[in-house]
Parts: sequence; structure tokens; C-alpha cells
Amino acid sequence: MSNKITLPLETEFEILEYYLRDGDSMLDAGRKVGTSEYMVNQVLNKYNAKLPEYLARRSCTLNEDAFDKLNKKCKYFMGLLFSDGSIKTPKGNKAQALSLGLIDKESIESLRLFLGSDHKIHHDQLSQKNPNWRDQYQLTITSDKLCNRLRELGKYTDFIHPTLAMSSDFWRGYCDGNGSMGIWGKGEPMPEIQFDGKYEWLYQLW
Repeated sequence: MSNKITLPLETEFEILEYYLRDGDSMLDAGRKVGTSEYMVNQVLNKYNAKLPEYLARRSCTLNEDAFDKLNKKCKYFMGLLFSDGSIKTPKGNKAQALSLGLIDKESIESLRLFLGSDHKIHHDQLSQKNPNWRDQYQLTITSDKLCNRLRELGKYTDFIHPTLAMSSDFWRGYCDGNGSMGIWGKGEPMPEIQFDGKYEWLYQLW
């Protein structure tokens, strides 16, 4: 008996529509129908489906110089990316990809605007899987220049670049990504700000 996984014919047609008509990536088309990028690729090969020439040439806009000048806005987004962002190299792709996922869609949209990007924001509807979970919004952008700039400023080292470490804008972004504010304590409660992260990074805050 064959263990080969197949998809319903209706799902295959949906994949073809998302990929050919809407210009979705294989990953996005798979997410919409609840299957993997591998299965989407199998469907496209089955029907010998290729993007129309005008879609094959289409690329997203992006200002790769956005991190060159460390102004107030840039420092804020650096803090957000240092706390909750990641850099990875997708399988089969030589270029690095910068990714940020947050429950706050507005922050994701602000970052996309700052980068001059029109990349898609993926909505991960986690609340449908578990009512105690909150939906997340994710932006992924492929750019060696942006990723290397983050590395240069200390994203994957023990010490953050001094220009960022001494900036309240940077730490404000960092707190928005991986911090919390509240009032704690017995007796006379006191307002507190809490940060999570590498000891070496937080030590620079003081």
C-alpha cells in the first residue's frame, strides 16, 4: 500500500489560484490551505505550473540603506529587532533573511514602512488553535545588507554597539519587543520595567 500523501482536488486548485493568479509564494500558498511548501511544490510540478512572465519578474521594494544612519527611529527599530528579531538563511537560498514576529500588528507595519518595503505581513492565527494564545504577525525580508548591518552592530555578539547601548530609543524598542512594564510589590506598590535578554546586553543598560 502506498504511503504517498495526496491533497483533495479542490485544495490543489486553490494552490494553483494563489500561486498563479495572486502571485503568492509557495510558502504563503501552503499556509493558506494548511499544507507545507513541499506539498505546494509537488502540486505545481504535477500541473507543470509556471508563473506568468510579469509575475516572475516582480520583486518587492526595499530600502537597503535604512540602517545606515542611526537616527532616533532607526535606533528604536534596532532595539525591536535585537530583542525579537532573527536572521536566518532559508533552505535553498544563499541570501540571509531578516524576520520579526509580534502580536502588535502596528509595530510590524511601522517597521515595514521604515524599510520602504511592500513585503507581505503573515498573519498567524494562533487564537484559532488555542483561545489562550494571541495571534502573531510576521514580516520576513531577504537582504544580506540589512542582516550584515545588524550583525555589525552586535546582534549576535555579547556587546551591543555603544551608539545603540547608550540610546534610550534603542532600549525603548528593546522593551517593546522583549520587556514589560507594571506595578509590583507588597505594601506600597512600585512601578517597574523588566527586560529579558542576554546578561552582557542588559549589563550595558546600566
